[in-house]
Amino acid sequence: QLDLDIVAMVGHDLDPALLGPRRATTRVVRFMPLTGLLETASVLVFHGGSGTMLAALAAGVPMVMLPVAADQPENAERCVAAGAAIALAPDARGADEVRTAAAAVLADPTFAAAAGSLRDEIALMPPPTDLLPFLGSLGRP
Repeated sequence: QLDLDIVAMVGHDLDPALLGPRRATTRVVRFMPLTGLLETASVLVFHGGSGTMLAALAAGVPMVMLPVAADQPENAERCVAAGAAIALAPDARGADEVRTAAAAVLADPTFAAAAGSLRDEIALMPPPTDLLPFLGSLGRP
């Protein structure tokens, strides 16, 4: 019900056709490179995994997080604390709750500003290759 173009990735094991009819502005795919998608994204709704979270933060995209297990709850907690996300509890993940959370992130510019600040902070970090000599020295007596 939001006036958005939506791209939903369902993974390699689910046939997008099984999800039935959808609006012309909604595209369901098995997989696509996330980096290019995030370049034009206004909000990301996802499970809160580290790789996707870091890609969103590096792109400065605010988030709605639906953590399930592993590191996802902690990732969501940290992103909420940083002001870049809203996290929804397992019992609050219906279509209405997700839509309301996405609308709130889009309507409140503080989420985008916080995500942008984190993007800028990440951009200032040295590349991993600059850290290799230091990391190598840790193993030497």
